[in-house]
Amino acid sequence: MLTGKNSQEDLKKLENLKTNISPKLQSVFYKIALDMSILANHIEPVFTRYSEQMQKIARTLEPTFTRYNEQIQKIAKTLEPALTGYNEQIQKIAKTLEPALTGYSEQMQKIAKTLEPTFTRYNEQIQKIAKTLEPAFTRYNEQIQKIAKTLEPAFTRYSEQIQELSKTFNYAYKYHFPDNWGNKITIDYVDLCKSGFPIIFIPNSKILDKVIKAKTFSLKKTVLCKNDQTIINDCENAIKECKCLNKDIKAHIISSILSYKNKNYRSAQSSATIVFDCLLEYIIDVKVIRKLQNNKKKLASNVVSKIKIIDFDKLSFSKVPFYTILMIPIINNALKLFAIGDKNTFVNEYNRHMSIHTVSSIQYKRSNALIAIMLITNICVITDKLGKNWLGKTAKMYGIDVK
Repeated sequence: MLTGKNSQEDLKKLENLKTNISPKLQSVFYKIALDMSILANHIEPVFTRYSEQMQKIARTLEPTFTRYNEQIQKIAKTLEPALTGYNEQIQKIAKTLEPALTGYSEQMQKIAKTLEPTFTRYNEQIQKIAKTLEPAFTRYNEQIQKIAKTLEPAFTRYSEQIQELSKTFNYAYKYHFPDNWGNKITIDYVDLCKSGFPIIFIPNSKILDKVIKAKTFSLKKTVLCKNDQTIINDCENAIKECKCLNKDIKAHIISSILSYKNKNYRSAQSSATIVFDCLLEYIIDVKVIRKLQNNKKKLASNVVSKIKIIDFDKLSFSKVPFYTILMIPIINNALKLFAIGDKNTFVNEYNRHMSIHTVSSIQYKRSNALIAIMLITNICVITDKLGKNWLGKTAKMYGIDVK
């Protein structure tokens, strides 16, 4: 049933609508109104209880919010003097600085006004100088261009001459120095030759670099021995290509090389020394010297051992390759004289006389056998390139008397 004031009034309104709407619509609206009234009766207690709960919560929180508000007001009262004092200090600082900043601004303006005419005059002077110098720079540029045009043919010729000189130098370099020395020739190579190391055309450049870096004579020989298989193979290949040798000498050299490969160093050194003795007659014309001296028994070794170079620094390039003159100390070291029976004259390094006369067992060893084979290979390769009597021609070209 409908209860409450609002429900009664709604029913009256519905009665009034009956006269204005059709019976069918009246029944629909009446049913909707009835349902809404029932729903309102159910919701009203819920909202009533919700309102009561909210009032209880408000009563509970009211003291807390009151205390919070009081604390906020206390804090505000506490900070108010400090903030007021801070504000006053800021205003005092601003008032103190204001005249200084104003004065600084005025001074800067005064300086700017004072300097303005100076900068203006300076700018005008710069412009005047630029206008004055402009023709001079224009003429200077024209003169430079004229000079460049004048010199261009000269520089072209100079460039061509430099290229020709470079070609000549490269040709001279390849002509005077063996190819195994590489492109960085130093006095170290000459020193090796003066010390008796046969390094003309063999060994290869990598091994030669290691020899040069070794600090002592003994260590240099050690480097050669450590690379002896490569060196011996290079010697063998070089000998096979030589066309200047007769079959017997070539066979003797190959036999020496095979003995070395088989570690028969005494046999290798002996065979190489015999070949060295024979090759001395390849590098000088001993027959002419015998005829001139009327000495049919003149030995080539006696002639060659007397060919000496006193000062290499004073030598200049001649028409013969410079490496031929470097062979003189290499050969001389192998021909050092000794006295039979006098151990004070014995040497450990390779020596032709001591090897031929089998004077001392210290002479026959691996390093000396290797040096002997390298020495005869040097002589054979040079003879194949330049022909026989090349040492005699070299001595004559450099003003050395051969007797």
